[in-house]
Amino acid sequence: MISELLTIGDCTIGDLIGDGSSFNHQSPITNRQPFTNHKSLITIVTLFVSVFSAVAQAAETRFQHVSLLNARDRVSLVFELTGEPQNVATRRVSGAVLELDAGPVVMPARATSFMAPAGTRFVMGVSIQGGEATAGRLKARITLLERARTAVRVVGRRVYVDFSLDTPPATQRTERTALSAPPAAAHAVAPAVSTPAAPVPPSTSGRDAYRLAIQPAIDRFDELKPFLLSAAASPSEPVLKAVGSTLIGIQGLLLSVDVPAESRHAHDVLSSAVAAAVTAVSPTFGGDRAAQAKQALGLLEQARATW
Repeated sequence: MISELLTIGDCTIGDLIGDGSSFNHQSPITNRQPFTNHKSLITIVTLFVSVFSAVAQAAETRFQHVSLLNARDRVSLVFELTGEPQNVATRRVSGAVLELDAGPVVMPARATSFMAPAGTRFVMGVSIQGGEATAGRLKARITLLERARTAVRVVGRRVYVDFSLDTPPATQRTERTALSAPPAAAHAVAPAVSTPAAPVPPSTSGRDAYRLAIQPAIDRFDELKPFLLSAAASPSEPVLKAVGSTLIGIQGLLLSVDVPAESRHAHDVLSSAVAAAVTAVSPTFGGDRAAQAKQALGLLEQARATW
């Protein structure tokens, strides 16, 4: 016979009879009412497991939202969490893309993205991974409008990514130039020596020059893909205008370049792709935005194939 195993508050877990006698046996050690059957013990254990699981779940750091702060000398993205992350790192993918990795952080099931408001410096938008692909970490890809100096700081449960103007100090460049310049006297006494003319580099072909000029537009369109699809799927006027403003900038670049005859077809297809994307995010467009956006991306791939 097992008796008086555990007392919790005013309840006693115990007095479980092992010899087949009645389960209503009164405890000889205490006057408290014992549980009457084994199901009560299972209920209490289940309750404790549920409580401890809830506490452990609440202790996990979770992603809440991201916001943008504009200051006089910088722009900051603020990633709001429920707790302080253990480690944070960034990786520069290209001059226009920065990746943030922080963890461990429990992420939402669905990926999300947003565009910065029109007129924001440095930052064009942010796309955040969701679901099992995150492996329990905050993974964000930040697309930049221009090259910027970046700094990451953690303040409690907030992760700040700061962007500021990336300009080398002009005084240092001037000093280096002055130190490397030869003294004027050396030029006065040095004998004149005839030097052969430097070979003239071969001129760049019109097609190569065109590709070089148009590549930034291609890169920017590629970076805009997730934002274009997101804006088309869940349209809101501020997001549509922000994406549209970037697309119009790409359109302006396409109009400003000289197009050689051999690149005319690819250029026309690329221009059609941008025009279709502009239509997809136009606030006055009444058609199927998602289909229009997919058509734009299909035309982009056609232009790339005939590049």
